[in-house]
Amino acid sequence: MPPTGVLNLASGRTVRLACPGGPTNLRQAGRPSYRPHHWLSWLASTLSGIALCVVNHAIELPRGFVLDTLATNLDCATAIAPIADGRVLIAQQTGALRVWKAGQLLETPLLKLHVTDFGERGLIGMTVHPDFPSTPNLFVLYVTDRPHIHHVLSRFTVNGDRADPASEQVLLEGDDQSKLGGFQPAGHQGGPLRFGNDGKIYVAIGEQRAGEPSQKLDTFQGKILRLNSDGSIPEDNPFFNAT
Repeated sequence: MPPTGVLNLASGRTVRLACPGGPTNLRQAGRPSYRPHHWLSWLASTLSGIALCVVNHAIELPRGFVLDTLATNLDCATAIAPIADGRVLIAQQTGALRVWKAGQLLETPLLKLHVTDFGERGLIGMTVHPDFPSTPNLFVLYVTDRPHIHHVLSRFTVNGDRADPASEQVLLEGDDQSKLGGFQPAGHQGGPLRFGNDGKIYVAIGEQRAGEPSQKLDTFQGKILRLNSDGSIPEDNPFFNAT
């Protein structure tokens, strides 16, 4: 079987792309057209280089790729995480984390979070531990309104196709967004979570369309954060002594 990647579409479909030419790693975030921020792009990395393509209504595939529909009727898919055992985790902006397994989307979500999903807020980022499932940790970034609107980075323990809500360990709580302004504060929320080759987790938090906080070291907005998997700050971080 050729190497495969996974792609989400703005229509609410999730597809798998197969490339016979080499290893492929695809990530995609999409929103249906009724959301204020309607964009769709995907990033495909191969050993020979990087190909970029913007997907709108028609889907144009690079030579050698094939497209299959895996799931339909998703509710604002924002992030995906293919797992080595063949499952695919799919984050929905409205707070549910779905599981695609053995050719179908499971009816019961792996996890359901309380989020505020106005604009680009909601469940916006997700990844698993590099040693998953041996280390059965799921990391999520979401925006909640309890007690005020702010980002939350949390770690959960996964058992099979379910994550225990009681296992939540909050690793980071972001700034109160009401204090940071912005032309449209519900926009530009960020969301991507990735583990680097250094074993650290990288967290992208948007600037909520307020440019000034991005240039300050006393807010999280408009930053890429580098953390240990327990939420602590690595001592070799830049600005370690200044933030």
